[in-house]
Amino acid sequence: MTRGPSLRESIAEPVVGRMPLLAVIAGYMVALAAVVAVVGIEGAQSWQHWIGSGLAVILYGIAFAATLLPRPGRFGRRPAAVALGLVVAAQTATWVTIAVDDPSAVSAYQPLIATAYVVYVMIVFRNHLGLAWLGAAISLLLAFALGTQGTDGQWWSSLQTTCVIVLAVVTAAYFAMTPLLGEIDALAVRRKRLDDERGAAGAEVAARVRRIERIDDRVRPILEAIRESGTVSEADVRFARLTEARLRDGIRAPALDSDRVRESVWRARSRGVSVILLDDGGLRELEVEEASSLLSALTDLLAAELDALPAGEVVARVAPPGRAPIASLTVALNEARRRTEFARDGRVARVVQA
Repeated sequence: MTRGPSLRESIAEPVVGRMPLLAVIAGYMVALAAVVAVVGIEGAQSWQHWIGSGLAVILYGIAFAATLLPRPGRFGRRPAAVALGLVVAAQTATWVTIAVDDPSAVSAYQPLIATAYVVYVMIVFRNHLGLAWLGAAISLLLAFALGTQGTDGQWWSSLQTTCVIVLAVVTAAYFAMTPLLGEIDALAVRRKRLDDERGAAGAEVAARVRRIERIDDRVRPILEAIRESGTVSEADVRFARLTEARLRDGIRAPALDSDRVRESVWRARSRGVSVILLDDGGLRELEVEEASSLLSALTDLLAAELDALPAGEVVARVAPPGRAPIASLTVALNEARRRTEFARDGRVARVVQA
């Protein structure tokens, strides 16, 4: 009941979502807000500066959160596009503010302009290179379209050149490291699979130990009573047969080995009902939620049928992987037979009566 990775494993994004990186970005945003505030106070900037710059800072903060908060392997195209849209909106707010406020003071807005490229670098490291460069291209178009209006050629600076160069270097490093990251991902997947197999084996051993302990708790008092009395009664024989059948159930149908099912089966067999439980491993191909829903529906109906049946036969089976139906419950009483078949999500697929 495990699910294979459909996106990059977390080993390829080792610092995403971790406190050190989040702390660094939070510190950066605080410093950016402080710089914007100092520039506004010292330059006695207009209200347009405060509104535009404040809006840009807020949009950048949300863009960083949208980029960094999704856990490794969960940053798909949609959240990347959302982050890109936020950055473009922040860049637009910045350049519109420059054009409306004071086009000659473009240098005061350079920290806001450069912040976009910090987000683009983050998006590259989160495996969305194309979207990062799309955002960079849009930023350059905005700078050319809005920044050339009244800035006397000051719309482009060495800081922006440096940002583009850094993005290009990060892109080259991305292409150089992609094969290595692919190998690391493959090793991570293999290690996870081995860990899951070891965990499953350990859980199976623990379940077997618990099963033996439960049987010991039931059988030991009977055996001690037989030893003390020196006789074996008919009730002792029946008890031994029921205990043996319970032990077989735990081996043949581990998926159905629950307290409620065990007690219902014990009572039904005590009344003479024939009960057969089988688990051929079909639940292993299901998601955890699907397997839980299916088991809940199957065991509820099984317990109800066992408690209500005065005689006859009950067969509950989990099919092998790939078979349909995934699970079934057959109840036979006198000449009547009823077979209930279950879908993967636990719904009753159909009921066949004969």
